[in-house]
Order: sequence, then structure tokens, then C-alpha cells
Amino acid sequence: MPDFWFKRGVVAWLLSPFALLYYLVTGLRRYAYRAGLLTTWRAPVAVVVVGNITTGGAGKTPLTIALVQALKGKGIKVAVVSRGYGGKPLPEPLLLDSTTTAAVAGDEPVLIHELTDVPVCVHVKRVDALRALLNRHSVDVVLCDDGLQHYALERDIEIAVVNTDTMFGNRWHLPSGPLREPLSRLASVDFIVRNERPEKQLGTSQGIKGPDEAPVLDERSFSYTLETIALCRLDGQQRIETGGADCRRTLAEIFAGKELVAKPAIANPQRFFDYLQSLGLVFRREAESDHYKFGTADFNQQQETIYLITEKDKVKCRDLPIDASRIWYSETSVRLDPEFTDTFIERLHDIMSGNKRS
Repeated sequence: MPDFWFKRGVVAWLLSPFALLYYLVTGLRRYAYRAGLLTTWRAPVAVVVVGNITTGGAGKTPLTIALVQALKGKGIKVAVVSRGYGGKPLPEPLLLDSTTTAAVAGDEPVLIHELTDVPVCVHVKRVDALRALLNRHSVDVVLCDDGLQHYALERDIEIAVVNTDTMFGNRWHLPSGPLREPLSRLASVDFIVRNERPEKQLGTSQGIKGPDEAPVLDERSFSYTLETIALCRLDGQQRIETGGADCRRTLAEIFAGKELVAKPAIANPQRFFDYLQSLGLVFRREAESDHYKFGTADFNQQQETIYLITEKDKVKCRDLPIDASRIWYSETSVRLDPEFTDTFIERLHDIMSGNKRS
């Protein structure tokens, strides 16, 4: 997020007429769907949307992955649809397989498919993606990664993710601030899930929330943490668990005499930087924009340079003709609030059995 999204300064005020226009247009569109003026489609299976009311970086994809894994653990057949942001414009929905690259389908769908091994279909029109998926697979539940504002697809459960580092910025709409929808939209979702830092990885920065910011807390509000548990070499030859007592010494030995460059392409790179600092690493920061498409020119050929990237970045970098031994990525693990998992699955079972909440 740009800095001016966290204060109501000159830039935000100059853009405020466009923010008002955005607010009016999106509000009218939302009303048109709810009033039946625009067409919606209800799938023959339960649909869960994992989204947010701000633009980018809330942590939807890690939560989607964790929920898919939780549902699989309960024997529920699950699939995922996504817009495929960052991939190629696709004339038809694409069902991912083991050969699909991030350049085609987008980094997040490829990561979801790789980590969950469930059917994943991408298309800018999620209704079309879901229809194509159901033509090929028999599933009980479909999770929509992002798409809280994609009202053409009816949903049974809405989950809004809130990044506790950035929260809602200055609470203004695009382009003056980060809001896609007004804060009142949170009152209509089924669950609010806060993406919080693990206590041991708080780092030196707690984000840039406004001074009047408060956590989102009510009976629908839960939390999850995304914990980085290892650094892995892109060529698969080394994996260092970063929670061990000897982690710092091991990393110091591996990276001795090397220049470290942290090059994440995510919406909130500060968490990644703080994590690396917690390991005692000294590095140069070269953050790229979220979903940035890496190329060979982004990685120099000097053997003394080591690049540090995120798990989402790895699916874009592993197909490049570069020295993968000099690229290390972070491996993450999601910890869900057990109460949220139980409540979510119970609600889903009710929907699947036809007892939908009024």
C-alpha cells in the first residue's frame, strides 16, 4: 500500500473526488445485484468466498489454503476458483495441472494447487470458472480465493480477512485510500478473520496503522497466524528450519561472504523483512510490487549474491533460466484458531445438509 493511504493528507484529499465516484459506482453495482437488476448464479454446491474489503495484501490465499487442508482432513471434497491475477488473460477457464505455470495462471492459484492438490480453476469471471470446474469434478464445497465483490456468484459463506499490520489505512475508498467497500460491509459477512503476526515474529515494525485504529472484535471475529518455519533453496538441495536453536549459526555459515538481497513481490513486504532480521541476517531490500513478474534480469550472475524471496514468489522464479542454488524462499505454515475451524465446518455442514441459516 502507498504511504498516503495511511493518512488523510494532501494526496488523499486531491484524489477524494475520484474516491467519491468509486464509492457511488460500486455502491450502485452492489445494490443492482442485491435488487436482482443484475444476474447472479447459484452453484449446486456450497460456495465459500474468502475476500477482503481493502485492496491487496490481507492474507486471503494462506487462509484459503489452510481451510482447504482442514476440509480435506474432514473428508470433504473441496475445490478452488480464482481470478488468476498476474497470469495471462484467458479466453476460457483453465483447470490447473502439474505443468501449469504462474505466468499463465497467476502465482496464487499455482501455489494453492501445489500445496493442496485439489482442483483449481481460474478465469476473470468466477462463475465461468466454477461451471467449468464442476463439469470436470464432483465436489462438495468450492472456495473462492478473493471475490468478495464478485456478486455475480452467489455464496453461502463470506469470510473477510483483515491484515492487522495495515488494517483499513485511512479508511477512505480507492484511490484516496485502500477500501474497496465501506467498513459497514463487514457487518454482513459471516466471519471476520484477522491475519496476525506470530508473537515470536513481531519484528521491529508493527505496520503503520492509524492512531485511532482498533482491532475488529465481535462474535464473528477470529484470528490466524502465518508463521515462517524454514528457509529453502530453490533447487531443493537445502532446507533450514528457522525455529531451531542452531538456526542463526547455520545460516551465518551458509551465507558467510555472500551479499544477501531480499526481493519479495508481495503487498506487505515488511513482515518478510522483519522475519529475516529476526534471524540475524543483514540484507539489502529490493521489494517489488505484489504479483511482480520476475525475469532473468532481476537476478544478477554474481556468485556471491544470494536472493531471498517468499513462498509465493518461488512459483514464478523456479521456471526461470537462473542459478536456483542462489535463490532461497521462505516456507510458511498457517495456524488457525481452533474455534474458528470448528465453527466454520459446523456451519458448512449445516449448509451442505440443506439447513441454511436464514
